[in-house]
Amino acid sequence: MRKITEISKDSITVKVMFDAEWQEYRCQLYVEAHHQGEKTDYHTDDKQDAMDTAKAMLKEAEGKEHLHTLKKGDIVYNSWGYDQTNVDFFQIIKCTKCFVILRPIGKMECTDGRMAMTGHVMPRKDQFTSEETTRHKAVFWRGRNIVTVRHGGGCKWDGEPKRVSSYA
Repeated sequence: MRKITEISKDSITVKVMFDAEWQEYRCQLYVEAHHQGEKTDYHTDDKQDAMDTAKAMLKEAEGKEHLHTLKKGDIVYNSWGYDQTNVDFFQIIKCTKCFVILRPIGKMECTDGRMAMTGHVMPRKDQFTSEETTRHKAVFWRGRNIVTVRHGGGCKWDGEPKRVSSYA
């Protein structure tokens, strides 16, 4: 197959390809460089139809859920709380197309001062705090990997310390 063009917005790309064997154009949807599968492909023998469809696919893909791009070993965090900010870290131990298996991991805490009730936390990869594993739905939505966890939605950790606070 030969690439005719590609259009992108944020982490979503639609490629227009030409398949010489079948004499057809194919629009393919990618999220974070991962092809979303043949079921999302569009086939036509008309080049202009393919170009118009690629634009429509890109527009439609924005704001929709897609297959997640998480992998084994990635760290997911969830920030939650009322009158304080808690952060939980999890490590992905297995992935499927729509789910991830998580296991809680420890964290390193650093306060902002001796009497401070604020600080930062960082995950401790491979330092599991429990044998328990749990299965969670995972999607790619609005430019981020989202995992449903106990207190809402968790995100793939970006490598930055996360802010925490405590109350009395």
